[in-house]
Amino acid sequence: MIKIDINKKLHGANGEMDLNINLEIKQGEFLALTGFSGSGKTTLLRILAGLEEASGTINIDNDIWLNNKFSLAPQKRDIGFVFQDYALFPNFSVLDNLLYVNKDKELANYLLKMTELEELKNRFPQTLSGGQKQRISLCRALMNRPK
Repeated sequence: MIKIDINKKLHGANGEMDLNINLEIKQGEFLALTGFSGSGKTTLLRILAGLEEASGTINIDNDIWLNNKFSLAPQKRDIGFVFQDYALFPNFSVLDNLLYVNKDKELANYLLKMTELEELKNRFPQTLSGGQKQRISLCRALMNRPK
């Protein structure tokens, strides 16, 4: 059984918001996280993995992973994790990340518009949501004009 009761203040593209999760998942249950870009899906997974802090509790099979006095180290959590932004340079803006691959500004702007990220082109990866980072990574791959 997984029991999650956490809260965290988020600072997303649409301003400040509270992420409040109270959830129980029984052994064998399948769960999907859905929501708008910037709604906290990736943040929840990062908190569960121990890569981000939050207030509250996480209990996995009666083992405490998080409470107000303790946070189990990520390497001891027995959880798999795939990073969304490993290919993005944190010191480059969104646009500069694309132009690093190919100097074609017209293509970069087209891809940003197509993925609804044109308003964020001057921001840096660490200020974006997980889904936005995924789309930037996709745009970056498309900057090579793959066949």
